[in-house]
Amino acid sequence: YSFIGYIGFIFYYSLFKSQIKFNSSLGRYKLFPIIFFLPNLHFWSVGIGKDTLLFFCIGMFFYSMQVPNKNIGKIVFSLVLSYFIRPHLAVFMLASMGLGYVLSGNLKLYQKIFLALFTLGIFFLLFDNIMAYLKLESLDSDSINQFSADRSSDLSLSHTGSAVDISKYPFPLKIFTFLYRPLFFDINGILAIFASFENLLLLLLSWKLFRLNPIKIFNAGNYMVKSLFIFLIIGTLSFSLILGNLGIMLRQKNMFVPALLFICLWGLSYSYQQKQARRKPG
Repeated sequence: YSFIGYIGFIFYYSLFKSQIKFNSSLGRYKLFPIIFFLPNLHFWSVGIGKDTLLFFCIGMFFYSMQVPNKNIGKIVFSLVLSYFIRPHLAVFMLASMGLGYVLSGNLKLYQKIFLALFTLGIFFLLFDNIMAYLKLESLDSDSINQFSADRSSDLSLSHTGSAVDISKYPFPLKIFTFLYRPLFFDINGILAIFASFENLLLLLLSWKLFRLNPIKIFNAGNYMVKSLFIFLIIGTLSFSLILGNLGIMLRQKNMFVPALLFICLWGLSYSYQQKQARRKPG
């Protein structure tokens, strides 16, 4: 399992190296590749369980989608394996890449229409299995709200020492809790101290990204940037609704942290390149 997690890191490393042109700094330190030594990324990607396999699948999928026609085997394998582990994650991956392609400027209109229809077709084929996995009877607002309330209540009341009652949080605070907690006011042990420093770094990078205007970054990005952006948004919106335990949040968000890091580093790189272009004479 450690070796599988290591291969996942290689996929992410190669993806970052090929897509991000300028290596930004935080203080005196270059962010890449030091950003890959964040402790939680390694803690949750070497254990015997689903999280390591999903980390590997997501890394392989997005790496392979850089040149999809040459990596069909890897793409199919990563989707199939992730589908049998957590079906909704496979759908998130497929939907984000499909939307990323559709929203990019590299495809002609008929290609975008075909890809959109293909993605919708796959979604409807898998719909019943996903609903059965999530134990949802329908997608109406009442069912979703009840599912969210039940899940967050069960996890918040779990006696793990890291429970957080998010049931009464406004939705933006739920998102913040999922992405950036535990912070220093949540510390209840040594592991929480390490997690707090890591989350502080993620918060600083996110703040830099927001100062650069995320919408502008999204519009300027290629299909890979758009796809990872959409993957992060879908995952964050979905998981922040139902998780009420900081330990579970740390484990689950590990699937989306590489996407957050990629977007932040790509945004900083793009901003630097734009500044350099404006400084050129003529």
